[in-house]
Parts: sequence; structure tokens; C-alpha cells
Amino acid sequence: MATVRRYYSSYGVFVGPSPATGFQFQTGFNDVYTGANSGFNLIQNLQRVQSITNGLSQDYTIINQAGQLSYVSQEITTPPTVNIGVSYYVADLSNERILGFNVSGLGALGPILDQSQATKNYWVGLSADGTDMIGFTGQTQCELMSNGQLASWSTEGSVGNIPTTTIAVQALNYATYTGSFNQPLYAIDISNTGGYIPNKIFTLPVASSGIAPTAAALRPSDILVSITDAAFGLSISDLKAQSYSIGADFNIQPLNKLGSLFPYALVPTFPLPLNVSASFYFGDLITGSYRDVICSNSPKTIRIAITDPCSNTEAVAYEARGVKLTSQSFDSQDIGSIAGVVNLAWVGQVGSSSDSRVNLLMSGRNVSA
Repeated sequence: MATVRRYYSSYGVFVGPSPATGFQFQTGFNDVYTGANSGFNLIQNLQRVQSITNGLSQDYTIINQAGQLSYVSQEITTPPTVNIGVSYYVADLSNERILGFNVSGLGALGPILDQSQATKNYWVGLSADGTDMIGFTGQTQCELMSNGQLASWSTEGSVGNIPTTTIAVQALNYATYTGSFNQPLYAIDISNTGGYIPNKIFTLPVASSGIAPTAAALRPSDILVSITDAAFGLSISDLKAQSYSIGADFNIQPLNKLGSLFPYALVPTFPLPLNVSASFYFGDLITGSYRDVICSNSPKTIRIAITDPCSNTEAVAYEARGVKLTSQSFDSQDIGSIAGVVNLAWVGQVGSSSDSRVNLLMSGRNVSA
């Protein structure tokens, strides 16, 4: 019987280990995986997923010739553009750990930028009609976006809304499967001529909700936005945070060579900007002239800390170090406005793992597999 429709409970997002062309199981098991969740699988599912988008597009080179109005052929001379985008509620940093971030207080993007955690395979699993993906032990249909490179990451929160993180991934190949146990891994051998990696298989594990021992979600009432003196003319102690956003766009570029359709690497473009913004209800002003700031414009640190609602411990902390104020604007004050709002934006850069001066740092709880 054909599937009537797909709805959100049937979907799951899975991420494999790095490199994408390597074994998807722990070494020592001959790359054979016979159980659905025996503990030997290196593929893990992302949790608290709220939205999933994925697809591909293909460009063609049109071959024309004199003496013929219509084209002779449409040739594929560039690889497809394959992408997947995911948004998820912030409960801890487990998803970031799975994605390859450093979540121990060093440069967060270091493992991705130095290529040790760069390329991964991404799957969208589709469980049977009317069956939850979480806890499902049978075979599922699935889509594979292989040789994926993280293209952007951003996180945001605001009054009345659950903190949410969004990622985008650029990949090299797209494949579909009617099963999910011991399936051939259609990852691209970028070191050769763009063929498949031989003798590699995968099995999607049983998806976990991850609720215990982690909170179901972190609340806006447990968010503390600390900007030290990273604003001008405002009493920092009299600012009431309304929203925040931290994000990095990697501007992924392919590195190509003759003899292969697929690029031999997908790499970020440097320098890599880090963008931070926040809005506040403001209170008192302080005395100052911006002319005096120009010569003493020292870098600032923006810190977002989110506390677990049950244990009262810090579940997630983001630090944008070495950022500088790029804009400060006040919303129009109309009759009926409930409070004065100031919007602040800062820009910095992403550094290596060892750079503690100018960088994005993450720390907090992350449940190991």
C-alpha cells in the first residue's frame, strides 16, 4: 500500500562521523552492523528537530552549433548542488557535538575548520506511515546527503520563544534508499575521479528523544545576555534583553581539478565573520561622546548563558570574543509603545581552536553517545 502522506513524526535527521568517506561503525567490527542499536554505530540522530529542508539542483552546459537552431546536447559539467537545512530547539550542546563543534570552551569551530570534523554524511530517515521515528526499530526509507560540509550555523532566542539553532549543510551527492540496514554508502571518493567509496555500508540507528537526563527544552526566562560595556551611551545595568542572535556563514567554495566532476574539497572562505545582534529595553543614559570612543575602541565579549530549568546549572553558554559594535539604533517611539528599544549589532571573526582572543566559544552540557 502506498504511503498516504508524510508528517513530522515520521522524520528524523541523522549525522555520521568524519570523514564522510570513512567507516560508519567503530573499528574492529569489520564494517558489518547487524543490529539496529547495538552501540557500535557511529551515526547519531539530532534531537528536538523542528524543521528539515533538503534537495538538489543541477546546472547544464548547453551545446549549440552553427547550422542548427536547437541545442545538440545539454551536458553535465558541474556537480549538483545538494543541501540540507535543519532547525532545532536548544536543550544542550549534544547536537553541536554531533555536528563536530568543540563544546569544551575552546574555539567552537576549530575541529570543522581544521578538517578533522569537516565532512560528514547526513540522512533524513522516513519511518513507516503512522509510526514515530523515535524508538522505531525496523527498517526505514531514507535520503542521504553525502560528503556534507557545514555551511552556516546560527542560534537565537527572544522573550516568549524557545531558543532555536539553525544549520545549513552543502553536500556533494544525494541518494535515496528503501531500507536502512547494511546499505551501500554512496559517498563520493573525492581523492580519485569522483566515484563511490568502495566497501562502505551504513545502518541508521534507533532514534532517541534524548529527553532524559536533559531538559525537554531551555526556556527564555533562563537566558542571561551579558554584554559588559559593549554599547555606547547606555547604562548597561539598565538594559533588559529582549532577543539575541549569533551566527556564522562559512561561504563554502569548491576546490576543483581536471579529471574529476566533483570538487576535491569544500572549504570555507577566510576571514570568516561572526555576527552578533541583540535588542534591549533601555533605561538610563550615561554621559559620553562617540568621538572619544574612536581611539579607545577595544574589543568586547558578548556572552549568552542559558540555565537548565530543573537543576539550575548552566546548560549552554556561547561567547563571542573580540567583537566590536557596528550599529546601535533606537526603534521609533510611537504613541502606544510600551518601552524604548535599542538594537545593537557587533561583528567579529571565527578563529582557530587555540585562539581565545577573537573567536566563538561554546561550553555546557553535551550528552555523549
